[in-house]
Amino acid sequence: ALVHEIRHYANDVLLADMKSRYPDSAIRFDETSSYPGLHTDPASTVIAYTRSINPIDHIGDNVSFGTEAGLFDGIGVNCLVCGPGSIDQAHKPDEFISREQMQTCDHMIENLVHRCRETSELD
Repeated sequence: ALVHEIRHYANDVLLADMKSRYPDSAIRFDETSSYPGLHTDPASTVIAYTRSINPIDHIGDNVSFGTEAGLFDGIGVNCLVCGPGSIDQAHKPDEFISREQMQTCDHMIENLVHRCRETSELD
């Protein structure tokens, strides 16, 4: 990943040059936050479950935005990020979600609630 490339360059290239001029020099990295990405296996149970309550048009790859899902995944909680709209329109001036996208999301949530009720009635 990019962090490893930066550390490698700093320690193997920059530091050697710095030490040739100033023997006591050092480079220190401090991690001030961690926001891991999410990599959900397309064959995972969470995707199969979601598909069982609502057909998924598209399962995307990695995305260029963050969610807490990567943190949950890091502690073993199987996660999927889904919702209405497109990241192409999100988090910019004049962002929007179409009425059709909202209706599809509403339908999925209704299906999820019904499935949860069915499951709880079996217990």
